[in-house]
Amino acid sequence: MNNIKILPARSSLISIALLIAWLSALFFTGVDYRLLLLTQFVFLLTYFYIFFNLPKSPISLTRNYLSLFLFLFWVWFLLSVNWSESPHISRHNVFILSLLPASFFVYQFAKINDAGWRNISLFLIFIACALSIHAIYQQYALGLSPSSVFINRNSLAALLNIIILLTCSRYLIAINSQKINLSTLLLAATILLMTFVSGLSKSRGASLSLLIALAILLFLAAKPSNRKHIMFLALVVPITLFISDIFSDAKLFSRLSSMTDIESSGANRFVIWQQAWEMIKDHPILGIGPGMFWLIYPQYRLASDSSGGYFVHNDYMQMWLESGLPGLLLFLLILITIGVSFIKFALNKPDRLTEAAGIFCAILAVSMHSLFTFNFFITAHIIITGLFIGRLNELLSNDNKVPISLHRAVKPIIYKIILSAAFLSLSLILFKMWQSNEYQRVANAFIEKNDYASAEQNLLKAESLHANDALLLTHANIIYTVLSSYPKSEIQSRKLLFNKALSLLVASENLNHYRSIIYELRAWLYAKNPDLGPANSADLAILNFKKCLSLDARQYRIRYAYALSLLRRDESEKALNILNAGIAEYYPHEGKHFVPYLELTLRQRFMHNDFNGAMEIAKMIHERVPNNTNLTAEDIYDAVSTVSLDNYKL
Repeated sequence: MNNIKILPARSSLISIALLIAWLSALFFTGVDYRLLLLTQFVFLLTYFYIFFNLPKSPISLTRNYLSLFLFLFWVWFLLSVNWSESPHISRHNVFILSLLPASFFVYQFAKINDAGWRNISLFLIFIACALSIHAIYQQYALGLSPSSVFINRNSLAALLNIIILLTCSRYLIAINSQKINLSTLLLAATILLMTFVSGLSKSRGASLSLLIALAILLFLAAKPSNRKHIMFLALVVPITLFISDIFSDAKLFSRLSSMTDIESSGANRFVIWQQAWEMIKDHPILGIGPGMFWLIYPQYRLASDSSGGYFVHNDYMQMWLESGLPGLLLFLLILITIGVSFIKFALNKPDRLTEAAGIFCAILAVSMHSLFTFNFFITAHIIITGLFIGRLNELLSNDNKVPISLHRAVKPIIYKIILSAAFLSLSLILFKMWQSNEYQRVANAFIEKNDYASAEQNLLKAESLHANDALLLTHANIIYTVLSSYPKSEIQSRKLLFNKALSLLVASENLNHYRSIIYELRAWLYAKNPDLGPANSADLAILNFKKCLSLDARQYRIRYAYALSLLRRDESEKALNILNAGIAEYYPHEGKHFVPYLELTLRQRFMHNDFNGAMEIAKMIHERVPNNTNLTAEDIYDAVSTVSLDNYKL
C-alpha cells in the first residue's frame, strides 16, 4: 500500500526535475555556464534520488536492444574522453551528448504513467507556444532574426517541429475520443502558431523534415472516422508554411526551389563537409574527442569557408569525427532500432498507434534535419529527444523488464553511504565550477572597467576552485595588459609580470594546446618586451607567430606582425608569401582594422614588381576608407606603395 502512494509522488517529482533541467538547458546558448551546471546538478540529484530510494521504490530496465545500445553509447562516449586530443576540453563537453541516454534511462526509472506524460506534453506545448510568440515579437517588433532564446533560428525550428508533430498526434487522439471542443480548438491553434514560426526560420531542412514526418504520421493515423481531420492537418500545415513565407519576404519556398541545384543550395555546408571529411580521414577510428571540432577545424578550414566553424552542420559526421566510428555506429544503431521496432509495432495496428506515430515522427524529423544542422549538440534538443525515445520505448516494448538491484550488492547502510559520498563529491565539483564561473563573471566586469587589480583578485579565486584553459588565458592577458602600461625603466617589476604571464600561458597550453591565442599572446610578450626575455626573443616571437597561424590562418593581425618581423630580418620574399596567403581568407568583420595589413601587402607587392597585384589591394583599401576622403584607388596606390618600412609598427 505504501508503494502505491509513493510511486505517483515519485514520478511527479522526477517529471518536475526533468522539466526544470530541460528549461535550464533551453536557455543555455554556450555562454552562461551556470545554466548548464544547473542542468547537470538536476540530473545528478534525480539519479541520486532514484537510486537512494531503491529499497522502497524498485526500478527496472526494459530488456531490449534499444536500452543496450543507448547504454553502450553512453559508456563509449564517456570513455572517449581518455583518448581525446584535449581531455580537459572533452570532459567539459562529454556531458552534452550524454544527456540523450541519461534522459532515456531517467524516464524508464521514473515509471511515468499516461497522465504524467500528458502533463509533460502539455508543458512542452505551452513552452513551445511561448517561444513562438517571442519569435514573432522579435521578427515584427524588433526586426531581429526569429530565433527566440536560441542563437540560430534553425534550432528553434527544429524544436518546434518536434512539438508540432507531438501536438498533431494529440489532436488526432482527442478528436477521435470527443467532438470538437475548446481543447481541440486550442490544439489546432497551437499547431498553426508553431508551424507559422517554424516557417519564419526559412530553413529548408526544417520545413522538409516537418512535411515528410507529418505525411508519415497522417498516413499511419488515418482512419475512416478521422478522414476530415487528417485532411485538415494535411492542408493546414503546408498552407501555414506558405503564409509564413509570404510574411517573411517569400524566401522559404524560393530556397526550397533552389535545392534542385544541389551544388549551390548547400555550398557553405559542402565546404565544411569536405574539410570535416579530411579530419575524419586523419582520425577515423577513435575521433578527436567530444567538443574538439571547433578547436581543430581552423587548421583544416578552406579560405572560402564563411561559417563560424563551430559545427559540421551534419550531426552524424560530427559524431564520427568527435567520438569515433564506434560512437557513430552505436548512434545509428539506436536510430535503426527505433525504426525497426516502430515498424513491427505499426504493422499490428495497435490502439495506441497514433500516439506512438507522433513521437516516432518527431524523432524522425529531428534526425532528418540533423543531416544539415547540429540539433544533437544542443542540450535542450538532446533532452527532449531522450524523453521521446523513453516514451516510445515504453509504448513499443513488452513487459520484459530487468530489475535493478544495486542496493543488494552490499548492506543497505553501506550502499547509502557510498551513494551519498559519490553524490556529495560530484555536487562539490559542480559547486566549485559554479563558484569559479561566478568569480570569472565578476572579473570580466572589472576588466570592462579597466580595473585589472580587482579582476585579477577574482581570477585567482576562480582558479583556486576550478582552473581551465580559458580562465588562465584571461589571467595571462590581464598581466600582459598591465605589463604594457609599465615604464620601460621598471625592469624588475616588469620582469616579474613577464614571467608570470609566461607561466600562465604554459599552464593554459598544458590543458589545451589548440587555442591559437596562447601563441599569439606569447609572441606579443616576446616581441614587445625583448629586454625581458632571452637573447633570442625575436626568434621566439616569430616561432609563436608561426604556430598561431598554423592553428588559425585567419589571424590577420598575427600574419601582419609575422610578416613585419620577417621584413625586419630582410626575409622579404617569405614575408610576401605570408601576406599573400592571408588575402584569400574570409574575414567577415575585419573593417578598418584590416587596412594596415592591406597596406603592408600593397607595399610588398609593389616592391616585388607585382604592380597589378598592388593595384588590386589598393582597390580593397579604397572600399574600406570613409567616403568623404575623396581618395581614389590610384591615390592610395601612389601613397602606400613607397612608404618606408619604419612607418609600420607591431
